This record gives sequence, structure tokens and C-alpha cells, in this order.
Amino acid sequence: ELLRFGGGAPPALPIDAANVLLVCVQPAVVEGLCFRYVAFGVLYRATGLHAAVWVTAVMFAAAHLYNPLGMPYLFVVGVALGYARAGGGLALTVAMHFVHNLAVLALQGVQ
Repeated sequence: ELLRFGGGAPPALPIDAANVLLVCVQPAVVEGLCFRYVAFGVLYRATGLHAAVWVTAVMFAAAHLYNPLGMPYLFVVGVALGYARAGGGLALTVAMHFVHNLAVLALQGVQ
């Protein structure tokens, strides 16, 4: 997933408890609180649903600046998570983000 300027793909991480916590759980919770709780909440009250979803999706993609080739995809993920937040609450978005990160972790070893 990471763009490495030195060439080649990053080494696959094992799916163990430490990596699941650091790669799947922690980002889902922290980014969920930051983007889909704080930023979304403020923007929703100030601008309405759609602007809040799209602006927080841009913020979410920009937070992954280390992965410039993945930013368009992450923008789409941010939009999906934003509308899921509006329709299903914060816990749903954290769960979706966790499952996404777990899939990325699992698939990176399948290269």
C-alpha cells in the first residue's frame, strides 16, 4: 500500500495481535474520532450533511499523504465512511474502517 520511492513493495506484515492493533484497530478508532466524530460533527452543524461528508473525505485522504497514489481511493473510502456515519453512527464507521484495514493487511501478504 505504501508508495516507496526506493522501489519495490514494502515487506508483508504478519497478521499477529500487535499488527492488528497497530494497523487495524488504532487507526480505525483514532481516525474515526478525528474525522467522523469531531470534524464531521462540527461541519455537519455548520454546513449540512453533504458538505460535511465530502470535506471530511478530503481531510481523510489528505491524512494519508504518505500514500499519494492511494489518495483517490481513500477519498472514496472517506465518502463511504462519512455517509455511513450519517446513517449508522460512529461505531459502524469504526467497524467498517477496521474491516478495511484488516483486509489490506491480509491482502498485502498475498502479493
